[in-house]
Amino acid sequence: MGGDRKRNNRNKGPPSTTDPAKGGPPPPSRPPRTPTVRPEPVAQQAMADLSLAETRPPTAPPSQAPIQIQMNPSTASGRDNTAWRVPHYTSLEEKRKHLGTLGKKVRVRVNHFEMRINLKHVHHYDVTITSEVWKGQEARKGDRDLCFRALDAFKKKYGQMFPKPFGVAYDGFKQAYSTHVLPFGPSKIFEGLVTVPRVADLPDTIELKIRLKQLEKVDISGVLQDYIRHGTTLDRPQDAINVVNIILSHLPQLTKMTVGRSILNEESPGRVAEIGGGKVLWTGVFPTFRPAWKFFLNVDMVNKPGYEQTDTLEFILKSLNGMRKYQKRNMRQPRDLEDFKDKYMKMDAESEIKNLKVRFHRPDKAKRDYKVNKFGPAANKPNVIDKDGKKMSIEFFFATEYKWKLNYPGLPTLHVGNPNGSIYLPMELTEIKKQVCPMAKKLSDVETASMIRHTAVAPDIRQKKINESLTKLSNHFSQDPYAKAFEVEVSKQMSVIPARILDPPGLLYKSASGDMTVKPALGKWDGKYNFLTSVSLTNWGVLNMNPRLTRQALSQFVEVLYSEGQKRGLNIDYPEYRNFASNDRFPTPEKMESEFKALVDTVEKAKGKKPELIMVIISARGTNEYSIIKHYGDMVLNIPTQFVLTKNVEQAKPTTLHNICLKINSKLGGTNLSLDKKAIPPWMNKPCMIMGGDVTHPSPDKMNDTPSIAAIVGSQDPKAAIYNLELSLQRRGQVVEVIEETERMVKSLLLKFFNSSGKRYKPFTIVYYRDGVSEGQFDDVLNKELSAIRRACTSLEADYKPHIVFIVAQKRHKTRMFPENPKDTLLRSKNVMPGTVVDQEITHPTEHNFFLASHEGIQGTTKPTSYHKLWDDLNMSSDSLQQLTFYLCHLYSRCERSVSYPAPTYYAHLAAERAKCYYNALIDKGQNADKEALRKLTETQLKNNFI
Repeated sequence: MGGDRKRNNRNKGPPSTTDPAKGGPPPPSRPPRTPTVRPEPVAQQAMADLSLAETRPPTAPPSQAPIQIQMNPSTASGRDNTAWRVPHYTSLEEKRKHLGTLGKKVRVRVNHFEMRINLKHVHHYDVTITSEVWKGQEARKGDRDLCFRALDAFKKKYGQMFPKPFGVAYDGFKQAYSTHVLPFGPSKIFEGLVTVPRVADLPDTIELKIRLKQLEKVDISGVLQDYIRHGTTLDRPQDAINVVNIILSHLPQLTKMTVGRSILNEESPGRVAEIGGGKVLWTGVFPTFRPAWKFFLNVDMVNKPGYEQTDTLEFILKSLNGMRKYQKRNMRQPRDLEDFKDKYMKMDAESEIKNLKVRFHRPDKAKRDYKVNKFGPAANKPNVIDKDGKKMSIEFFFATEYKWKLNYPGLPTLHVGNPNGSIYLPMELTEIKKQVCPMAKKLSDVETASMIRHTAVAPDIRQKKINESLTKLSNHFSQDPYAKAFEVEVSKQMSVIPARILDPPGLLYKSASGDMTVKPALGKWDGKYNFLTSVSLTNWGVLNMNPRLTRQALSQFVEVLYSEGQKRGLNIDYPEYRNFASNDRFPTPEKMESEFKALVDTVEKAKGKKPELIMVIISARGTNEYSIIKHYGDMVLNIPTQFVLTKNVEQAKPTTLHNICLKINSKLGGTNLSLDKKAIPPWMNKPCMIMGGDVTHPSPDKMNDTPSIAAIVGSQDPKAAIYNLELSLQRRGQVVEVIEETERMVKSLLLKFFNSSGKRYKPFTIVYYRDGVSEGQFDDVLNKELSAIRRACTSLEADYKPHIVFIVAQKRHKTRMFPENPKDTLLRSKNVMPGTVVDQEITHPTEHNFFLASHEGIQGTTKPTSYHKLWDDLNMSSDSLQQLTFYLCHLYSRCERSVSYPAPTYYAHLAAERAKCYYNALIDKGQNADKEALRKLTETQLKNNFI
């Protein structure tokens, strides 16, 4: 594996031989990890300061086991020529010897069903489907349903070429796999014509040309067995995994309603739930093959918002009535829409129907399906060119062509089909098709809340629904002819595996007698003591944007807030008040900013200095007031803001006020709590920076116009309570998960850490929790971001090489854990206990991967977070990393509960979402193309502003 790692020249003496958390043998020798990189030019004084600072990383502790650390020098990564490999054990058997041991041993049931795969290999075929109607172009991914039906009919028509029809599985686009070589002759190609209905329930047909070309064989059972014995993320047998998923999804694609690999239970009782706004919720399951220590089929419930078949006008009425702002109008029939004289109502209705599929019922009984682009002119407005080149209205066209009188000619038409075409349909002659909600559609707050209520299923009910759904899938696939032909078997029982419940950390607060340690119980604790370090809020203001909220109600709220603050050591003086002076229903961004600035000026005049915080009272969530004022306060004036809903001002509940105090104390630089000294690992006694990183992406329909936004946060204090933030805008037009400006962002965070220490030291250790990275991106993210972090370090000082620990936290997975023993259950929710950790059976066979349920599942079924260690200079034991991760889940300063993943990861996610809010403000102001405004978007100066 190469020579010993090059140490910092300042490090003297032999390396340590004990792990900081648990003894272990010396680490294996490692190749040099970071080639010499010339420091980037910085100010001379800054370089002088840095060279005087303490930069030596602590002596490297040994590994807990012989973990292989591999690099491929021939592969370029970033600006150096080193390719990093995820550390792994040599085999599954070796990994078994080094699992975690801390905590109470329990057993949990997981939604992973053991599988048996006997097929050695399959034969791969390329599928091409074309049509003269498509002018020779190939079928698109959106034609998946048509392609499945077409290939099924093709196999029946040319039966001599498909002697074992169930031995051919198809992905609905380009790939087909067969258990045997198809008899296509020497050319290994077969093509033919087949005619099928364009839409399954309409008579209109289309002739398709299908061409199959034999490609290479794909190994199945052999490569999968090799993987679970000693495989790594880099050599994951993705082709074999895809084949198994295609086999199991082929029959459901032909017989069920599907969305991707999600299978919806149309025939099940209660399969549809109304969630408001004309939308419904479908339930189903998502099965996916996951090789781990064994072969497993991971099956979880899936919930998809969608639409039932309904009259278009009826749908629009439901949609508008579901919005808070229109509920008082009580619109019951199309005439109540008043031909959309309210332009805002028209915009809302158009937004709801855009991109939906509709069925047009022509007066002569013909039917045709279309996709809606937008609203067109009213049916009684001339906008269609007749054969003589004259303009006429849709109303006149239907009256003359079909002798059909429209009932609502004043309503807009629907522009459908080709976006550049000129097909306009009267709404009253269309109906919304049964369909899943397009990805670009965003549910309203009311619809989202309703969906959460319906999907928050208790663990026992979730287990039952998963098993029932699998039974309906050909009795756990045992009666699926495709699964039989490909020799794939699925167990009928969920797996029961070992787990442990970790003890929570002690948490430090202040009391009258000094530091006070609080011990969480079942994921929560009573923060009745003072904050660890409190601040004072002496010069601040309240901007009231709700004209119906009285000054008296505001004053009473501030009085109660003052009392709550006193209990926690947070001293709050009386604020300056300002009512938002505007009668506009939708005030302009400029008006909002001027009102905010007027209050800032009032506070400065009264107190003689810049406000410490501005509190903003709004009526409801989801308004542009939030984004405009957040951007103006945070980014333009560098003044923290705290938004409060009107209902919370009027109700003034103690728990709400306490949570507001938590946020205010953190935003102003206070520390609400920290880990007790006993909970801090030895290596954290030297300067350490905990980082979190995340990327938030725009919806698919905005991909070309809106950038993805990356955020990295980094702690600057020993208690990991105060975080600095760095933002960056990613390239537009594509989803890039790698944070492209990692080097610049980390360098800035290191300088801020250094400056906060009085220019005395830099971090000896960097622990980086990275959110949102899928397994297929591990190698790319590790190579580019780890290299960028190392370059950021050496750009400050050539021999500055801190230890780096790089962990990915994943929430986008389908694993659920259920208590096997009632004694290990949260009584109210029936969920697993906070601290339940699984690091075997369903985890990666050779790499350090574990599932941790760190929070109390209050409603529904707890979703654990999956953690995967991509790099570790500290060679932390399984226990050390699992315990550190669990402990960090208790330091989220917004609440006094453990949360679902570590605080820095949560903060990075919040920061990226906040940056999206800033970007939305620029859109509202028409500045989203302004390069200077975009540059300033990434230059936030506030600490903890995302809390």
